[in-house]
Amino acid sequence: SRQLRDALLAESADASDDAAARCARLRAGLAAAMREVLAARPETAPLVAGSSTPPVRVEVRQTAGRRVAHEAFAVGRAAECDVQSGGDWTVSRLQFIAIALPGGIVVVDLFSSGGTRVVRRSG
Repeated sequence: SRQLRDALLAESADASDDAAARCARLRAGLAAAMREVLAARPETAPLVAGSSTPPVRVEVRQTAGRRVAHEAFAVGRAAECDVQSGGDWTVSRLQFIAIALPGGIVVVDLFSSGGTRVVRRSG
């Protein structure tokens, strides 16, 4: 998980068009791998059934929030994250990776020291 964290934090998508393309490929590869694993298990296959992924809005302790257009995105304090929570030192540099799927959102927290609480909101 350290290599994945380091790869995700290696550069900011805002740095250049090339950096944005590399970040997009990394996140798309992570999402594809997660979809493959979920599809192989009968109990999680419904998460990947369907073709459209609903829009996702992420909010971090009401300090950072945005609508995310990518299928996979990083959330944390670091500038390299897609959703950044500045000034909240309880949020790790890379708090979690979220992967939007047709049947829900998978939150992968391999990186934070304090864990991640998910609150479902709609509308």
